[in-house]
Amino acid sequence: MYQPLGVPVAGGNALVEGWIPPQFDKGYQYILLSAGASGYHGNRIINESVTGSWPNITATGTINVPGSPFHGKTVRLINNERRFLRPGTLPGEMQQYQNEWHQHGGQTNEAGWHSHELPATLWSNDAGGNRVPGNQDGYYNQNISGRWTSPNGNHVHTFTTAGSGGDEARPRNIGVSYYMRVL
Repeated sequence: MYQPLGVPVAGGNALVEGWIPPQFDKGYQYILLSAGASGYHGNRIINESVTGSWPNITATGTINVPGSPFHGKTVRLINNERRFLRPGTLPGEMQQYQNEWHQHGGQTNEAGWHSHELPATLWSNDAGGNRVPGNQDGYYNQNISGRWTSPNGNHVHTFTTAGSGGDEARPRNIGVSYYMRVL
């Protein structure tokens, strides 16, 4: 139950029901890495600062535990920042969110010799000499449905797919609260 000093530990009810580090044990003191959590850790974090807006939040505080090797040190309140902890060669190095570059597009199969039906209102004004082959000039909102383009040879059509998704990229996850032993 007691963790090494300075190691973020996932706790709360999300993983193991009811496991929360001890609050009032003077020999082992933990902080909840959240701004506004004075109900858990009293004044063990002071000078809290939360800036920015989601998803670019920065939250810090100063550890206030006399006798702790972290007393007076600034700590990142990662529960507010909602960052994933990842192994890395440079501890403390931060990476912003990003999607891997990719592109969507496509092409239909060749459709052989074919034509296309014209929309019902191809022209929005007097078309003058422009006309559907074999028909009179098209005038404002003249209904020309049922008319077709001249057939064309084997060809393909390009298209772009519709976008989907939310406002961030993320793996499946479950929320946990991180604590850290400071004494």
